Amino acid sequence: MGESSAPKTIFFLFNNSVDVDHLVPVVYKLLLSGAVVKYSYQESVTLEDDPRILFLKTFENFSSIKILIWISKIQSSQLRKLLTNSWLLTAIFKLNSISTFVIEWGHGLPSTRPPFRFLRWLKRSFWDSSRTQHLRAAKNLRIRLICLPHGVNLKENFAVNKHVATVMAQNGGSLPFQDRNVFDTYVFANRKHMDSYIKLARMEPSVARTWGSARFSEEWIGILSKIYGKSGIYGESGAAVDQRPVVLFFSPKWHNNVNRTATLSLLAKLAKLDISLIIKYHPRLGVSELEEHEEYHLSMLGDVTFDRNTPSISLVLQSDIVLDLGSSISLDAIQLQKPVIYPKYLHTNELVFEKLGAVIIVKNETEALDQVNLVQNGGQLPDKSNLLSELVYGGVDTHNVLERYSNQIIDKKN
Repeated sequence: MGESSAPKTIFFLFNNSVDVDHLVPVVYKLLLSGAVVKYSYQESVTLEDDPRILFLKTFENFSSIKILIWISKIQSSQLRKLLTNSWLLTAIFKLNSISTFVIEWGHGLPSTRPPFRFLRWLKRSFWDSSRTQHLRAAKNLRIRLICLPHGVNLKENFAVNKHVATVMAQNGGSLPFQDRNVFDTYVFANRKHMDSYIKLARMEPSVARTWGSARFSEEWIGILSKIYGKSGIYGESGAAVDQRPVVLFFSPKWHNNVNRTATLSLLAKLAKLDISLIIKYHPRLGVSELEEHEEYHLSMLGDVTFDRNTPSISLVLQSDIVLDLGSSISLDAIQLQKPVIYPKYLHTNELVFEKLGAVIIVKNETEALDQVNLVQNGGQLPDKSNLLSELVYGGVDTHNVLERYSNQIIDKKN
């Protein structure tokens, strides 16, 4: 009998902390199934001390491709791009028997090429991004390409901000996302989002699939709660020292059609209540922060904490009430049986909550403050079954989302 060939390996390319948040649960389930998973990072990203990566490292069948990790740590961006070229990556993929390449949402491969061979070589060696180089190498080797969703889209309207509306207007009413069709499978958490990409973003139906949300599945939230449950700003007990109610407000991305003045007014009124108010900023810099003078004003009104670095799920676990304006992180609170108040009057986007429920909808500042006071006294939470069925389970009967992801990736079922 001849020697058996090396086992096929699934490769994950991580980007940043937010990106990892949605890919790690899929890796976890693949590792449980016995699959061999290797990984690296894009550009200068390195998350070797991230608790989620450390958790995955407890599995023997999870390991990095060390030369790529070394390259990702190089300070010079030009040297990183020179070394992260498709020729080197092709050799590395062959050496590691990569059969499937998994990455999070983003661009695919450009359809146009520079006209001259030398310019093409320069572009590939010095200017193309790490993501593009990895995708090109995988495509050249006919490695299966899978793109997994980032978050869950809660918005009913497609043009969620002025930038998206402008790009669509410049491209005949659609987003120019046809480069995503290079993937063998481009995954969405729910069917409505998939259909909108097919209709308004030039997505080919043959590559689009709905698998549900791995990040917000019950199985993964349970594990994530154990990983981060003790790392919050109020310590292991999960309560403020003086036992006042903890109200968590997820600061919105200001460019997403948000009324900043009305939002600041609500925050000021909340700060004056007998509560501990946590204002959680988005992990991406520059999209949800308050100005320094705004922070100072709010901090003078009451017990207010501004937080960027504490994992959101840790803050949710410690909170008594959550206020959110459309971030998918509110699904953590819903799954963990925390009351979620949605102040719809603070923006002009349309969210799925109005059709699917699961949150307390308020239409003005007075209602918002009244609900904060009412919720503190207990009461029945809104039914969440319709929302979870549509957004987390992908509209199918089975709720084992992680198993669905694992089976689809390993068995190549689409």
